Amino acid sequence: MLFIIYLFLPLRFLSQQKPVFSNFLETSVYLNPAIASPLKSNFFINHKIQWSGFIGAPKVFLAGFQKPILLNSTNSTFSNIGTLFLSEKAGVFNSTTLSINYSYSFLCNDRLRCSFGTSLNLQQISVDVTNFNPHQSNDPLINKSRTALLNPDFSLGLLFSNQNNFFGLSANNVLENNWKNLVGSQLSKTESSITLLLGRKFHISSFVFSPTLLLNRYSKSNTLLLLAIDLEYNNLLTLGLSLKNDDAIQSRLKVNLSSKIMITYGYEFYYLSNEINPINSHEFLLTFRSSIVEKLKRSTIVSYF
Repeated sequence: MLFIIYLFLPLRFLSQQKPVFSNFLETSVYLNPAIASPLKSNFFINHKIQWSGFIGAPKVFLAGFQKPILLNSTNSTFSNIGTLFLSEKAGVFNSTTLSINYSYSFLCNDRLRCSFGTSLNLQQISVDVTNFNPHQSNDPLINKSRTALLNPDFSLGLLFSNQNNFFGLSANNVLENNWKNLVGSQLSKTESSITLLLGRKFHISSFVFSPTLLLNRYSKSNTLLLLAIDLEYNNLLTLGLSLKNDDAIQSRLKVNLSSKIMITYGYEFYYLSNEINPINSHEFLLTFRSSIVEKLKRSTIVSYF
């Protein structure tokens, strides 16, 4: 039984490639490298424990940093640089990805901003065979002679936005690297994906109501569709709810401890699960934002983020 859990579950998990976070909007640069703020530098740490009822269940850690550079207050253009560190562990499988991001943003007109972005990625996939005992001595699933692979990849992103609306489109894992030398499975190929992300803000007194849609179209796996609703009160407290097309519901609670520090807790559960053990997920996000460009605050900035 443990053999099945440690092999089938990680392979299915890694074949999906990009984990979906409850806090997907707070960490949106991970989905689209064109997303950036012209007014703030941003640092975040996100930790997700997925399918917590299973032995060897996936654990995901994501850390990111973004900073606007080359700011022009005359025409409101700016560039943004950043980095992402992603660590995924599922059973005996480990994946570590380091990404370098760059984006450029300009005004199409006085009501619309356009941004282009790219992400250069370096991914290492490894297998910890220290305590691994295959069902048969000649089991072809794990290649014990080679326990790690290193592959480059890249992503591209496009974003249109203003103060209350945004529309983003990105292509991720474009190269579709194959790690069959590590795992003898049909699921051993990194899947490319097209990601659509869009949202809108509605301001009602001290409240901000924000519906958001996320769609991930994978090259082979099932398409992911996520509909989210967030309600923010006076820039202090945010409650969120998301519905996914894999029979899961996500909830979020975000507290702004100050203008610079935010903490968020996310919880996901499968409402049609027939499993004896729960397959719920827990997620924790810490965000630090620093306003660094006072002069641009006095100019016309058209940006959702």
